[in-house]
Amino acid sequence: MLNTQFMQWVDFLPEVGDKILHERDQLAAQQSQVFELENQAAALRADIRSRQIELIIKIAKEWSQTDIGRAKSKEVDPNVTLWALSEMLDESMRTELHKMDGFQTATEALLSFHHAGVIRQHNLLSTASLNERLDTLKRVVDWWNIAALPVFERQSK
Repeated sequence: MLNTQFMQWVDFLPEVGDKILHERDQLAAQQSQVFELENQAAALRADIRSRQIELIIKIAKEWSQTDIGRAKSKEVDPNVTLWALSEMLDESMRTELHKMDGFQTATEALLSFHHAGVIRQHNLLSTASLNERLDTLKRVVDWWNIAALPVFERQSK
């Protein structure tokens, strides 16, 4: 039996057998493996971001901002288009969504929802104006398209 928080209540079932405990422990081991792989993926993403910054600095030394801007305007990314982010008026959303790389985990996407302050008002139905509701809806749709949809599409395959 593993020392686990995973389905710990199984230990308290009357006369629970080794077969059930073993099956639960296998699931717990797999769950631990998932957490480890997610941590490895997060570390790899952080390394990529760091190296990406270094590469951008090297590029900026060789090309003008005009050349870089022209090149970026031709870039096509199915998950996050540069024009969508540049058109986004909300600074906190833009800042948070710039961190998204299309390979974020569901947890990272949900954290971005919170950090960007997508929902900023407690009661949108009774106290919010029509403009506040529309602004919130725009933030939710932007967040969905840029942060959540890539996770959903990746996990549905």
